[in-house]
Order: sequence, then C-alpha cells, then structure tokens
Amino acid sequence: MSETHDRSSSTRTVMESLVSLSLAVILFRTFAVEGYMISTGSMAPTLLGYHKRVTCPACRYEFPFGVAFDESVDDSGKIADSPQWAMCPNCGQGGIDVRTQPRNEGDQLLVQKDSYSFIPPKRWEVVVFRNPDHPTDVYVKRVAGLPGESVQVRHGDLYINGRLHHKHIKAQRAVRILVYDDRFSPQNDKFWKPRWIPVSDLKSGQKSASKGDSQDAPTWIGKDSVYVIDDTSESTTTRPIPGDADNSKPKQLAETSDADMKWLTYRHWIRSGGDHRSHVPMNSWPDAIALPESFSDRLSYHAEGKHLICIGAMPSDVAKRVMLASNDLSFRKTIYDLYLQSHIAPVTDEYGYNRDLPWHNPLDVHDLMCEFQLAFHRGEGEFVVQMRVADQTMRGVFDVESRQVQLYVNSDPRPVRTAEFDELWLNEPARVEMSLFDRQVILAVNGEPVFTSYPFQIGQEESASDRHPIQIGARGLKVQVSELKVYRDVYYTNGKGRHGVNEPCPLGDGEYFMLGDNSPVSLDSRSWVNAAVSREQLLGKPLFVHLPSKPGKFRWGNHEINFRVPDFSRIRYVR
Repeated sequence: MSETHDRSSSTRTVMESLVSLSLAVILFRTFAVEGYMISTGSMAPTLLGYHKRVTCPACRYEFPFGVAFDESVDDSGKIADSPQWAMCPNCGQGGIDVRTQPRNEGDQLLVQKDSYSFIPPKRWEVVVFRNPDHPTDVYVKRVAGLPGESVQVRHGDLYINGRLHHKHIKAQRAVRILVYDDRFSPQNDKFWKPRWIPVSDLKSGQKSASKGDSQDAPTWIGKDSVYVIDDTSESTTTRPIPGDADNSKPKQLAETSDADMKWLTYRHWIRSGGDHRSHVPMNSWPDAIALPESFSDRLSYHAEGKHLICIGAMPSDVAKRVMLASNDLSFRKTIYDLYLQSHIAPVTDEYGYNRDLPWHNPLDVHDLMCEFQLAFHRGEGEFVVQMRVADQTMRGVFDVESRQVQLYVNSDPRPVRTAEFDELWLNEPARVEMSLFDRQVILAVNGEPVFTSYPFQIGQEESASDRHPIQIGARGLKVQVSELKVYRDVYYTNGKGRHGVNEPCPLGDGEYFMLGDNSPVSLDSRSWVNAAVSREQLLGKPLFVHLPSKPGKFRWGNHEINFRVPDFSRIRYVR
C-alpha cells in the first residue's frame, strides 16, 4: 500500500513540476523574452536569413550565400529567384555552383521584450520593431538616427546634424565586413597572386611573398600565412622570448634610417571584373596590331597622353593574344605590366552573401581596417602600421627603444598622438587593429585603443582609392605577424532615396532612423514611406542567436531522410 502511494506521489510531483515549468516558460516568454526567426538578408553578414553554407573550392573559406532578401530597393523589380552561382568574398573565386547545397534556416533571435520601455536604444544597437509602413511585419535593423537629430547618408557614410558621424571601436567591430583573411590564401592556384607581398618583391616583379634573400637584404618571409622579418644584426639587443633560441646574447641596435624600413604591403588582387582604370606609358600603338574586339570597349590607347588604358581586370586570354601579336619585347612587357596592374583594384562594397543585383554597381570603399597578431622577438627598433586614403597617410609607430607609440600624419615629423608602450607587448603576442573608418584613425592593442581617435579630412571622394592602402613595416627588429585580416566599413547606398539621402531627414521626439548592414538589399528608413520608427513600435533588444540548425541527411539503402541538426558554430551574442 505504501509502495503504491509512493509511486503516485512521485508521479504527481513530476507532473506538478512539468506544469510549473510550462507555466514559467509561458510567463517568461510573455513578459521577458521571445524568439524570432530571420528570413531575409538585410542584416547580413551580422545576422543571416535563409541561406546556404558554401565552401570556396579555391581558398576553403566558408561563407553564407543568401537565398531570401528584402524586396528590391529598385522599383524595376525584385531579385530573380533560384540563385545558382556564388562568389567567394575572400578570394573572389566566381562561378561556385550552389544548386546542390541544402538551404539553412535563418538565425533565430532570443529577444528581450520591453527592454526599451525605460531605457532608450543607443546608436548602432540592433533592435526588433514593427515596420512603420506595415505594423504587422516585424523587422530587425540597426539604430542609426536618434530622436531630435537630422540624418543623412552621403558617400556611403552617416551624417548627423550635418557632421560626419565617427563610430567608436566597438561599433566598428560590430558592423565591419571581412575583405580578406590571409589564413585562407589560395594554394597552387595559377590565377591567384598573393595579396600581402614584400615591397622588394613588388618592385622586382617576383611572384611569391616567400621569396627574398634575407642574408643580403632582410625582407619579409611568408610561410603558411605567417610573416617574419629579421632586421637585426649581431650587435642587436636581445630580449628573452619563449620559443626563440637566438635570444641568448645581449646586443645593441644598429644605426638605421627611414630608408631602411622593410615593408609588407597589401594589394587587393582580384581575379576578374571591376570598373577601375589602370594605365601604363606607351609612345605609340603599333598599326599592325588590332585591339581585341571582345575587349575593345575596355582597352584603349590615348595618343595625346601617350598611355594605354584598361578598365577592369584584363583577362589572361586577352593579354596573351595581344602579346603574341608582336615580337617586340618592350611591347610585350608593357602589355604584361598593364595586365598585372589591372588586377590590383580598389576594395568595393560587394557582399559574398548577395547574388547579382541588377540595380547595384559595386562602389569603392575607402574605410578600411587591418587586424593581426604581432610578436616581438628581439631588437630595439620600430614597428609601423601605415594606412593611406587619397592624399592622407597615417602611420602608427611602435618605438621599442623609446617605449612609445606614436601617430604621424603625412610627412609631418611631429606626432599627433603619443602613448606609452606596454612592456607586456614584448612578452606575448598582441592583437593590433588600425582603422580609418569614418575619416578617423583608431589604433588599438588587445581590444583597447592606445590613444584617442584622430579625425582627418580627404579631398575628392572619387580620388580616394589607393591600390596599396595598407603597409606593415619594421626596422632594427625581429618580429612575426600572423592572422592578417582586412575589413571594410558598411557603405550605405541610396536605397529608394525617399528619406535621408538627397536631403537630411529630421526626426521628432521618440523617433529613430533604421539602417540594415546589408545596405544594397536592405529595405529600411531610406526607402519606407514613413522613415521614422517610433519608440512605441520597438519590440525589444536581441540578446543572442540561439538554437540555430543546419540540414542533415541519413541514408539507409536507397532511402534518404532529411532532418535538422544543431549548428553550434552559429550561436553568438548580437553586437
């Protein structure tokens, strides 16, 4: 009798616990958090809609490729259905067949409800809200304009009350888009040339960044995406660094000058396409050689200026056909030099997530960021990160001898910023970031800015692109640089241009201006009939992506069963 009573009591306890848990979950979802599924790609790559996971066959970089988007921001129509081909955002490999790739669900957001009932959202926060044009639709975007402000998008940047807005470093990390990760450099690919290359190789025309005579002239040696330079001598001071067997003898710094800086430079090598202009000097075009008809609209000779111009990247078959048309070695060399130059392009606002957009031509992006791991091995010299845009050159100098970090602008010998050198950087690898987002210089080490940002101005936007925008240099040091990454800022396009594009958009009390990170396909405040989102329409703040899944398959004989499995790699906090 007692045993039966114990069983029924245990069963009742379990049932009561389940009921209590269910009630707690219902109350929690009703008053605290709620889940939302993202279907479109307006916030990619920060947040993903329905997409396919693609691995580039050339560089093995994995990236998402969108299959659902906001409605077209061009009145001519929507994006065509059934995407077939993708392009790698890392190395530019095109024609990647995605037809057989399974579709992934969009990111699932866990949203803290009513989080803005008492505390208003901050600029650049991701928020969930009701669409002001269609209140039954729930959107997720990023806050760009705050109540009482005047907002305008110009040349890809955000202007608040007529002034260019400067994002702080955390906001920059939240919106930055990867341009190139050197850890995924294509190998054994005849159509690829390294993007990071020593200046000595660049001048001599060598093909590989790993070549160079370190004994006669110290240079950067690259292997497996790790770059090392030893610009020290037998009299150079040595500091004990774990793993460096040559740190046993005290040494002194050798005499050096600015001309002795050894540079590793970034060139944005592309495989094909582009609308950039490249030119080489040429006294005259041989009358016996006809310009290739298939490329005649992109290759032209200008007799007045005595130079040959190419628009976009010259295809290799075109270059070979023109070169073989003449036995003149100087002519062949000129064509080959133009071929090489034409493949070094400006960074543009292309997204690997997007398919071909009939209304959007890629736009040059000047706001870049460089990130890498830096390890000092020995020496008392200088390490430099140099970035250029238009007529401005910014130079962050780590002076080991004086234990200072300084920022120089152009040729001015006086630093505009100075900070103390942290001794910890000499003992273990440090993560370095340098950014020119929003016309300001930010230099950060291990996540923290070294000094306050430095704002600057440039000339005409059209002339702002630089074919070698980033350089890393060293002298009197043995250092190692690895995990090199280049990012770009979001370039905000015009959308339908209804609000905040041709003229500033004023916001009233409790009104917000929203923008999507995937600007070319985002339907947001630029394009809605009603630009502003009121505070009452805000639903909550996304906390993190939870319970994401990916398609799985189980085969048994001739039968195949599709099911969904957890994708833990996509679980992350929303920034």
